[in-house]
Amino acid sequence: MKNIYDLIKINIIIIFLALLTASVIQANGSVKVDRYKTAIVQKLTEKLRADLADQSVEVKLNAVSDNKISKSEVDFNGKALAVVINDKTELPFEFTAKVNLNNQNIEDVSYHFIAAESEFAPSIAEDNLMKELMTKISKDYATTNIVISIDGFDTARLTSNETKYEGIGEVRIGDFEWRKIKFNVVLDSQNQTASKILYDVQK
Repeated sequence: MKNIYDLIKINIIIIFLALLTASVIQANGSVKVDRYKTAIVQKLTEKLRADLADQSVEVKLNAVSDNKISKSEVDFNGKALAVVINDKTELPFEFTAKVNLNNQNIEDVSYHFIAAESEFAPSIAEDNLMKELMTKISKDYATTNIVISIDGFDTARLTSNETKYEGIGEVRIGDFEWRKIKFNVVLDSQNQTASKILYDVQK
């Protein structure tokens, strides 16, 4: 009987160690990806600003994954948005970043724009939402350096022309980090402008 209990204990310990190891591996993978995100954004921003000849371009990452090529090199692939603040447009693109593991540097970054009808392109309603919110926030904070990413919203028809959009997203104002934002906007479908704009930026 004692042997059975000892075997059960050993099995429990083995299972626990296996789960712990899996958790550590997953955590290390997440840290590795997060470690390079800021550098990737910086490199992509520099390249896009030079290629588009527009210093107002900002980059918003949507998804990033890594693929180890060799002991000294890792490829990071992903999708992102190039937000051109001057004309308030968003250009979806895919990118690849090569990282040298020996010196922890990003050796090369390449990208290509994808079709506007892709899943990352905003809808007309979302586009108008972002434009109206950016205009309002720009006036309130006295800056044009604003980038908005809408995570989702609910709609409610108020009149034949007016629709309420209530949702959440992320906003970067000036040189501050990305912050959560809640908004309540009423858009007029005839002139595509807002008759009401309420928002709350996380402190």
